[in-house]
Amino acid sequence: MRLQTYLQPNVILRLIATYLFPPPSGEAGRYTRMKIEIENQYRAARIMEFKRNHQETYFYKYVSSSTAKRILENGSFLIRCPLEFNDPFDVQIGMHFDFDIDNLPEIFFEKLDALVKAENQPIFENENDISTFVLRIRELKKSHGFPKEKLRMEMQQHIATMGASFESARILFVQERMKLVKRMRVLCLSETFENVLMWSHYADNHAGIVFRLKVAETEAEDDPLWIAEKVTYTGQAIPLMTQDEALDEIFGIKKYDVTKLTRQLTCTKFDVWDHEKEWRIWDVVDEGNKSDYYITLNFRRFEAIYFGCKTEESVITEIKAIARSKNNEMKFYKANKHESEYKLEFIPI
Repeated sequence: MRLQTYLQPNVILRLIATYLFPPPSGEAGRYTRMKIEIENQYRAARIMEFKRNHQETYFYKYVSSSTAKRILENGSFLIRCPLEFNDPFDVQIGMHFDFDIDNLPEIFFEKLDALVKAENQPIFENENDISTFVLRIRELKKSHGFPKEKLRMEMQQHIATMGASFESARILFVQERMKLVKRMRVLCLSETFENVLMWSHYADNHAGIVFRLKVAETEAEDDPLWIAEKVTYTGQAIPLMTQDEALDEIFGIKKYDVTKLTRQLTCTKFDVWDHEKEWRIWDVVDEGNKSDYYITLNFRRFEAIYFGCKTEESVITEIKAIARSKNNEMKFYKANKHESEYKLEFIPI
């Protein structure tokens, strides 16, 4: 029997070619879709619905004394683009495949073979032309068998450049995502106020301060701290797509989870930074918007200020006066170097 008859007709292979290798006007179809979904995900975050997604009670913000004075003017924190951060990998890594893309044609055919021969009919949550192709072959196999090698030869010209196509699509996707990264604005917070390194890096070499910010207890207070997201630390960059995710996407087994990818890339850092115990509030501005971006907290959220072990007394006096004028219940502490251990002690003042 001719293979064209087996395929009834060969149009399914043409559909595969169209899906995997769309024409220039629709190049990288699935990645274009991913780009749009990421854009929508970022835009959804801008709605800023303050629905609590954690159970933290406090967050801490390390700043210089001069920055602290500006924050205490109206409770506003200037948040910046990750491209300005001291970590060159922050939100800028993790857009690679975790498998050899050159082997994708063979991996594709092995998956096709497994789905066709599976005892139970595969479940396709995100049906597409290729899942239809698989079901068609499974149906025809009952009466005509499965000429595996003939099918491989017939499909070879269509899947030979699959790896190159995916790589081209990945590059396009990375370019689009980096445009979004330029529009991102991130406020970095911490779970701790005692970290010596962070006092050195972010609080003016221990001459600055740390704000203790109390998370609101009721939804009526519309507290931006409610939407803070915990940073995950890892020794390996998160890939854009794993081999299983690539195959699930191609065959329509499961839709690629762009939302998960978005949050992973936004809130994942190299584990050399894990001492920061970071949380993030992030947003995306409109394209072309270069104005400063602030997140403002009610002064009820400012519960305490910790002064560094090198903060000058004149600065402490000035900041305490400003803070009390905004919230007269605010507490104050002064860091001292421990006499026998590498740590800081905080004394109420």
